[in-house]
Amino acid sequence: KSDEINKNKKTLIEGQNRIPDFMGFLGELKKGARLAENPKGYVIGAIKRKLKEL
Repeated sequence: KSDEINKNKKTLIEGQNRIPDFMGFLGELKKGARLAENPKGYVIGAIKRKLKEL
């Protein structure tokens, strides 16, 4: 189960370093992730999209 997390560790660390109020950003994703078919993929995809905006 944690394979997806390990494969995307670089993205998670980059998000933590570059996205202001990273924990708040993750909190905003909670509802969408809960409804998503793949919650971890939803969160990781959202982090990647946010990083492209910065």
